[in-house]
Amino acid sequence: MHEFGDRERDHESLLPPAKRTKIGGNSARIAAEETETTRERKTRRTTMPEFRAETLDDFYKPCPNYRLPAELGAFSFDDKGVFQHDRSQLRYYNPPNQPSRLSMDLKVGYDGYVPKEKSGSPDLGPILRWISLNGHCFRPRNEPLSPNNGTSAGRASAAGETAVPTRLNETRPDNLLTNFVVWRGMLCKMLCSLYNQTEPWKVAATLYNGTVYLQEIETEEKRRQEAIMPPQQRATCYWGLKFEDYVTSRDPPAKVGPQSPTVPQQLAPGTVNPHRAFSSVVRTRMNSHSIVMVGEVDCCEHVS
Repeated sequence: MHEFGDRERDHESLLPPAKRTKIGGNSARIAAEETETTRERKTRRTTMPEFRAETLDDFYKPCPNYRLPAELGAFSFDDKGVFQHDRSQLRYYNPPNQPSRLSMDLKVGYDGYVPKEKSGSPDLGPILRWISLNGHCFRPRNEPLSPNNGTSAGRASAAGETAVPTRLNETRPDNLLTNFVVWRGMLCKMLCSLYNQTEPWKVAATLYNGTVYLQEIETEEKRRQEAIMPPQQRATCYWGLKFEDYVTSRDPPAKVGPQSPTVPQQLAPGTVNPHRAFSSVVRTRMNSHSIVMVGEVDCCEHVS
């Protein structure tokens, strides 16, 4: 079962005491009407729309047109998970030069590994902050640009610095000219629902200035599964991070040189940091629906 909901909250507790208790006469009737209205409103909110996929046969239709995503920009998270308006955490694929002799110990550093304190669903905060700093990316093509618009952002991005907007409407565009803003993982989960009906999800949809912002809501089932995750499964999650550590580098391979056949353990135990991340902001289109989505990128291939 998959649910959609809004971001409103029940404000019944904020009513003055006189409006929450029966005090006689017309006041009692008014209080009763308000209580009934609040009850109806609460019922509407708790009964969220559901998307049910009973059979795949109902969805055998022509595949929608999907446009190749184009990158609008990127941002990073530093060692403490703090948003950085740059590409500082982008890593490069740097595999060993003799894969047939590969030897990696993925358990190195696990004893000193400190996972994230909270591993729930990612919120839209970083995406909204990036949008507020890059309003020029959402301007109509025929709209005239300010003298610094577009150029300062490009220079700053190339230098790994934060671009400074030159006008207010460059930081907070009135309309993104986009139908949906979402994390890539949430969009993938929604599109795969027909083929993976064992993982329930919830999403909150907020419509603002013509754009629908989709925010995943962590389910009780997901929290329960994480709480009872066996130690072996937690260890395998670390192995994936350590593997990335072995085959990626902060600098292009041309600068650091090829890895040795056995991939030396160049990092001290405990240096795998789950907070560091590089995220790419892309725009795409599915039929008539334009989508801005953001996803974490583990590494890229250096092209000389």
